[in-house]
Amino acid sequence: MFPTIWRRTALHLPSRYFATSSKPPANLVSLLRKQTNAPLSKIIKALSHSNNSIPAALDWLSHDALASGTAKAAKLDRVAAEGVIYSITPSTLIKGRGVRGILVEVNSETDFAIRGPLFQAFVKRAAVTGVMFGESLAGVVGFGSTTCLHDVDARRLLDAPAFPLPDSPAIEDNTPLKDLLATLIGTIGERVTLRRACIALPPPRIAASDPLTIVSSYIHTLPGSDMGRMGAMVVLAAREAVHKTGNVDGGVVDEIERFGKRLAQHVTGFNPLTVDGLLEQEFLFGGGMVKDVVAEMEVAKGVRVEVVDFVRYECGEGIEKVEKNFAEEVQKQLE
Repeated sequence: MFPTIWRRTALHLPSRYFATSSKPPANLVSLLRKQTNAPLSKIIKALSHSNNSIPAALDWLSHDALASGTAKAAKLDRVAAEGVIYSITPSTLIKGRGVRGILVEVNSETDFAIRGPLFQAFVKRAAVTGVMFGESLAGVVGFGSTTCLHDVDARRLLDAPAFPLPDSPAIEDNTPLKDLLATLIGTIGERVTLRRACIALPPPRIAASDPLTIVSSYIHTLPGSDMGRMGAMVVLAAREAVHKTGNVDGGVVDEIERFGKRLAQHVTGFNPLTVDGLLEQEFLFGGGMVKDVVAEMEVAKGVRVEVVDFVRYECGEGIEKVEKNFAEEVQKQLE
């Protein structure tokens, strides 16, 4: 289903490890703890089985996390209602892949887990993978599609080969995203779920008739992060209304992009249910209703802007949180 991803791989380490009876040095334990955030007991075991070799210990931890994460994922039935919303749009990442974007929600059991670098790295890998395999995941074929926003089956996304982040070195494998999820679960010991994703892929019909199609997003971010509890993604189409030359001035493009980001912020805050309902709302940044702001843009700039569609996510919405006795939970973990 998915094309092969050719990436450069790190040196493969042998699966045979040599145990040492001496206690691993504290500096190596501290170093691995910072690099992996794995439990101290696992780090000590990894170093002991690897003769205090950092590369071999990292390999041991990776294999152990994948194995234990796969087993834990099958058994964990605890509610994962915490988590984050994250988005990628052309202005934030994608170059040379056309107009597209994605909004994803990844859940965890606790608020603490979402602050970890491993959790956030998985969220970004999931988003990048969704964007790069957008057509395959959304089932978009040719000019027959009339939909801009496509809800993606999370299971299909997890089956896709995990695409590397833009600033990461290329690797040569086709590890599915679900293996990265299992490794994450095995490392942090919590249930983590890729709950949902929505991909923006404006159909060729819009791209052919409108010189400018813009996908914009907004995330109400947590402090020190580019992820948050809620966010939205909007699709705008614009055409030059006066001269009908098929070209839109660069300065006007920048203004429409700013409007798109503000509109995504408005959608995040006001939670409209339909495009028509959105147009009738008072715009968050002033100027009357949203439809008035759009009309004024045509008068002032000679550009007709259409709000094509939008999607809004709020983390954990619709998930019933079960209040459990903390002492009972601790006792279960000890059994």
